[in-house]
Amino acid sequence: MTAGQYDPPFEKEEFDDRVTRTRAAMAEFDLDALVVTDPANMTYLTGYESWSFYVPQAVVVARAREQPVWVGREMDMFAARATTYLSDADVKGYGDDYVQSADDTHPMDFLAAVLDDIGVAAGRVGVEMDAYYYTAFADDRLREGLPEATVTDATLLVNQLRLEKSDRELTYVRQAAQLSDLAITTAIDEMAPGVRESVVMGEVFRTLIGGTDTFGG
Repeated sequence: MTAGQYDPPFEKEEFDDRVTRTRAAMAEFDLDALVVTDPANMTYLTGYESWSFYVPQAVVVARAREQPVWVGREMDMFAARATTYLSDADVKGYGDDYVQSADDTHPMDFLAAVLDDIGVAAGRVGVEMDAYYYTAFADDRLREGLPEATVTDATLLVNQLRLEKSDRELTYVRQAAQLSDLAITTAIDEMAPGVRESVVMGEVFRTLIGGTDTFGG
């Protein structure tokens, strides 16, 4: 599977704008690189979609690079290539020997090596300290792997940028609101004494997934 086979909900120009605004915000905080580990923020910047955040993964944005770099488990590289616009060269995967390893290896070691490869190992590196899947151990290990870097908190940098919605995003928000209204109306209409909850919820899901006459669910 190669990049470009997936039809993302946004054009690449929108992702480019998001990355450009992220790099501008990084410049305000004098960050050479930003390690994004919040799943929603990774999707926002690249389109990456995969429920594999139970193992360490990240999107790295560097001020000196036009495109981000995805870093994650080797088996998840297929999802990164399928759901993002990133080139194969910008999708970096670590082997299973890094996962819960007894050989004193950790995915943050691999991430530190990627940061070194793109020339930011001695720079100012922002990390999302309060991201749910960025653990205290991961933070310690990344700092150990970047002894010359200044690692600083940048938890809300991308989240703040996400507050400003594009026209396409606003369209999706309005469509989601319409679907929610339809789902609630369906639930009210289907509920009655003796009707099983599973039957009601089946109709609710049918409404959410089926969408409307003008857009899908």
